[in-house]
Amino acid sequence: MGNICKMSTSGSRSTSAAFEDPVTAERTNELLNRWRAGEVTILQRLFRNAKLTSKNGSRGLDRAGFGEVFEELKAADGRLKRPVAQAVFSLFDSSGAGLVTFRDFCRALSWCCRGTRVERLRFLFCVFAIYEHELSSSSSSS
Repeated sequence: MGNICKMSTSGSRSTSAAFEDPVTAERTNELLNRWRAGEVTILQRLFRNAKLTSKNGSRGLDRAGFGEVFEELKAADGRLKRPVAQAVFSLFDSSGAGLVTFRDFCRALSWCCRGTRVERLRFLFCVFAIYEHELSSSSSSS
């Protein structure tokens, strides 16, 4: 089956590694095509109403903007939710550049919300694989 949450060599992050979803470039368009026109309009409105950031010529959501869109992932108590939110952000941020573009946003939402049962399970597996990686990285650097 292979490593479904393989480490990405693209992007450079000092504190966390970028992960790629198991979706190939060919499958990205198929994932994006799962949205109907009216749904894309709603997603665009949600995305545009968030606090967008520009980075390296791209415009998208940074971690703070992502937290605004996914309010339930923000850490109110500072315990479990923040690392999980960071893991989800890492999956949405396909380039590892710290920015979620609208294409990344739609692709990842399709993967976790419109995917097959196996795709949704892979998404959850990857969230917790990244979470575990972040925990082990932070404990080894302490």
